[in-house]
Amino acid sequence: MSNEIHRDTEACDTKIEGTDTPQGELRRRYEEALSQLCLIERMNEQITLLDDMPSLCLSIVRTILEFTVAENCSIMLNDSGSGNLKLFVAKGKGDRGSHFGSDRMEAPILRCGEGIAGLAAETGEIICVDDCETDGRFVELKTSAKAVHSLISAPIVSDDGVLGVMNCSHSKKGRFREIDKLNVSLVADHAAVLLQRAIAADRAAQELRALKKQLEDATKSIGESRDRQAEAREQLYRSEKFVTLGEMLAGIAHELNNRVAPILIYSQMLQQSIDNEQDSKRLRIVEDSAKGAKAILETLLTYSREGTHEKKAVNLNQILQSALTLTEYKVRNQRIELIVDLSPHLPPAKVNEMQLAQIFLNIINNALHAMESAGKGKLSIRSDREGENIRITIADSGPGIPEKIAARIFEPFFTTKEAGKGTGLGLSISKRYIEDNGGGIRIEKSPLGGVAFVIEVPGLEVKSNGVDKKPFSVASATTGAKILVVDDDSTICDVIRDILGPGYEVEFASDGHVATQKIEADPFDLLLVDYHMPGLDGKQLYEWIAGNHPAMKNRVVFSTGDIYHDNIRDFIDSTGCNCLIKPFTTKNLREIVSGSLGA
Repeated sequence: MSNEIHRDTEACDTKIEGTDTPQGELRRRYEEALSQLCLIERMNEQITLLDDMPSLCLSIVRTILEFTVAENCSIMLNDSGSGNLKLFVAKGKGDRGSHFGSDRMEAPILRCGEGIAGLAAETGEIICVDDCETDGRFVELKTSAKAVHSLISAPIVSDDGVLGVMNCSHSKKGRFREIDKLNVSLVADHAAVLLQRAIAADRAAQELRALKKQLEDATKSIGESRDRQAEAREQLYRSEKFVTLGEMLAGIAHELNNRVAPILIYSQMLQQSIDNEQDSKRLRIVEDSAKGAKAILETLLTYSREGTHEKKAVNLNQILQSALTLTEYKVRNQRIELIVDLSPHLPPAKVNEMQLAQIFLNIINNALHAMESAGKGKLSIRSDREGENIRITIADSGPGIPEKIAARIFEPFFTTKEAGKGTGLGLSISKRYIEDNGGGIRIEKSPLGGVAFVIEVPGLEVKSNGVDKKPFSVASATTGAKILVVDDDSTICDVIRDILGPGYEVEFASDGHVATQKIEADPFDLLLVDYHMPGLDGKQLYEWIAGNHPAMKNRVVFSTGDIYHDNIRDFIDSTGCNCLIKPFTTKNLREIVSGSLGA
């Protein structure tokens, strides 16, 4: 309908142009009003395009070309950042139009106040030029396909200020009429409302997209955080489980030590009384098995100790040997060829013993896991000196670590193991522990074909403090000395009776309370006291002796298999008394008793 009215309007204008009759003027005004009504209707239809700025602006310039004599129309938008005008859309009557806001088309720019469009933006007033060739204010844009002689630049002004400028041009001079200026002004006013809403909608859409992106990132981060928390909870659960296991292990080891001690001691005693070589060989196997069990128990007790931040001088070779003891079954079961080259000339290192033990055990287990699928392999454990440092190298013949992930293996929660086989915390914790102990850890290509972990920690200069343990000398034994053995295990008591009975007067007490009664009744030359006992234990018994019979407190020898717990070892060290570590051998018992009596 609007197209028909517009064509009728043009026809009427042609017929009555130059007519000064009242009827002609009335007719002209009627046609203009009708045309403007159609124009407003068309602009109102464009409200549906608020969510699509390029389509909205192209629809606006298309309306201008339909309701004015303009051959070309464009919209330049104000860049809020720079204040410049940027060409956004342009259309001629014979083309589809162009969107200069797209990445593929560079948008021409005018500074505020530059050219007719810049002046319109600066003053906020519509400017009409009949002959651009003679107007010094005119600046022709490079994108102009046709010559521009007539021009209308109308600012698009909203409550927020000048949003942009609408430019209408014609290739002939003096072509625009008052009705054209009026229509352009009317469209510019409507465009200001539409563009203000479109810009607000676009800004809201951008903010919504940004919020969605933040939400996605936050959701992803929460998911990753939950995964890390789950891993941390699992690690905490394992840590708590190991603490509980360590406490149980200490109690179990005490009982196992008491069971191993008779096997070890009686096998040694029987060998001295048997002449048959075959039976003697069998007893040596029993003795060696008991010693092996003793070594395993000592290692397990070492690992069951609570971790502390205490650093002390330790022998790293011994810690490595302990780690190998715990992994011996895996090594044998996987048919791993073990290559051990530990330098006998290492100085001690002042480190946290438990942290270094955990590091070595973790890296060895990782190496064994890497070689597991092959069913065989080689594992090299080497220690040597590197300047002032001690260097430990643990190398395997596994598949190695790809270069692209080598830099990440010490990151928390990063693991190459399949689900359920690792938390990704072992190596990150190892790195932190090594650095806490003043050292460093790195990976290198293994000469065996896999990966080599190289650990370096500072060595410690050995200085004598002048304090020596009480000497153990069989020659200093005092025969006939009176010894009180305080132990709740009857088997251990029988073993001690068999060993010491021929040379000493030995009495027994099954717990600390019975021991106090015997001590009150008759003093003893030596007290052999088990640390762990029901009722009055070894520590409490010592404290009672120190308070009631102080002269006897230096005659106490403690007996325990739990020397690896810091509080027990520290207490025994503080007393200055000797300690017989279970399971003990015949020689151990005789030497410590003889040495304590002769000191």
